Amino acid sequence: MDRSPTKTSKPITGAARQHAADRLNASVADVTLQSVSGGYSKARRSLVGYGGKWVFVKQVDPDLLKDEEKLAREIAWQRKDYDCVLFLQRAAPHLGAEWAWLSDDGLTMMTTAYRPDDGWLWQLPELPGLRPGYIAAVLGVLEQLEDVQLDDETIDRLGLEPILRDQLAFDGGLEELLTSNEMRQALFERHQRLALEAEATSMRNNHRRMMQFLSNQSQIASLAEHAKLLHQQPQNYFSHGDVRSENITLNPSKSSVRLVDWNWASLTPKGFSATEFLLDVARNQIDVTPWLSSLNRDLLAAVVGFYAKHGLESDVRPTSRLRLMQAQVAATALKLYEDMKVTGH
Repeated sequence: MDRSPTKTSKPITGAARQHAADRLNASVADVTLQSVSGGYSKARRSLVGYGGKWVFVKQVDPDLLKDEEKLAREIAWQRKDYDCVLFLQRAAPHLGAEWAWLSDDGLTMMTTAYRPDDGWLWQLPELPGLRPGYIAAVLGVLEQLEDVQLDDETIDRLGLEPILRDQLAFDGGLEELLTSNEMRQALFERHQRLALEAEATSMRNNHRRMMQFLSNQSQIASLAEHAKLLHQQPQNYFSHGDVRSENITLNPSKSSVRLVDWNWASLTPKGFSATEFLLDVARNQIDVTPWLSSLNRDLLAAVVGFYAKHGLESDVRPTSRLRLMQAQVAATALKLYEDMKVTGH
């Protein structure tokens, strides 16, 4: 979740504004709101300030979620996010937000505001010389997260039951590619079009590599076997579950990294979070070769099939770029998988 100001996200309303004003000892009329992007969430999000103090507010708005099942799911995700933050404040206070508050109805959550104006970075550094330090710092935090000890009661209370590994391992995307000429052709045409549209040479090459892969059934079969091996890996490591630059903030002056939005947290195989993160970095045209040893190769194989398959689905909204992102992740995962194979990792 990127907390840089944006014109496209929905600011908080009503009760959430009042909660924030109360926290800041101000009237609703006197607080300042800055909208922030929310990734793929439907929650309203704002930075709220008064008298030099700021809080971050996330609001589940029933007016935006008319379906009761979807509303209940969003509230459950928000409660999980809050519970994970509280747990980390005790178990690993340097990894999550220092402070958090949740309304009784679960509709409004407030946390520490990590503002860009205060030196917090919510994206990969623009200067190439700063990127290795950023990547190394985040990978270090993800390793520390995997070392957090969890008992059965905590796993159950936080909803960390392991599901992500098997969702990916048994999705069947690669098997469908093997048996469906129509699916292979559709994906070939999609990546052919994306290769033509790609501005970055590295992403253009990734899409072309995917086109070659789709023309080689023996290679698809080999990758499918590796994807199944993911199921054999122990899944007893604490993972954030959605490690992208939008959910990571770094303050270079404080040498501090914080992770936000914990609603996808789960137990996973080792290296799951690092692989998520490095995939996101590589998708943004940054070379991650120095960190290949941090990747989970079987996970990369499963990601190729999962996102290739789902990248063919229609976007829920015409303005959404989710399917484009999924196609790019599939192509990037294939590239990293082959890099690991070539280098013996």
